Amino acid sequence: MITAGLWGTKRRLVVALSAEDGDEAAAVASASRGQDGCCELALWLEAKGVAQIVTTDEIAGASPIAQPALRHGMNLWLVPARVVEGVRQLAALTDRPAKHSAALLARWPTVAIMRPYLRLVPRADEDRQLGLWREPNNNHQPARKISPEQSFRSAPLNPPRNTSVRVR
Repeated sequence: MITAGLWGTKRRLVVALSAEDGDEAAAVASASRGQDGCCELALWLEAKGVAQIVTTDEIAGASPIAQPALRHGMNLWLVPARVVEGVRQLAALTDRPAKHSAALLARWPTVAIMRPYLRLVPRADEDRQLGLWREPNNNHQPARKISPEQSFRSAPLNPPRNTSVRVR
């Protein structure tokens, strides 16, 4: 299984690949932070056979990489940015090129002491999510009927006459 580490600079996203046995793959790529760049990056990762992406929660929130990656069947793992910054400072990666930080994230799942910091981004359940372009399937149970007594909208239409509010 190939893991991709995703690190962001001011204008670009940098990706480094790592194999399951901890060997670093030779492929390093970068793309713009926009929607088009993220979609192209997801297609490139899919062509390389990447099964999971590891990035920080700040990068995933600031760039639209999550949706294209999940659509292409990849798992997206998030690591808290503070933890990554601490490890980067300990490893003296703060002054190195972004590909070294991306390689650090790509190797993150192989280090046992770092695994508890990984959080998996849940996928949308395709069977339960209704699309706007297709008819809903009829496998679901019909909605149960609510009596007027149970409804919160069953208040009387005419308000009481002895109110203290005056309208002028």
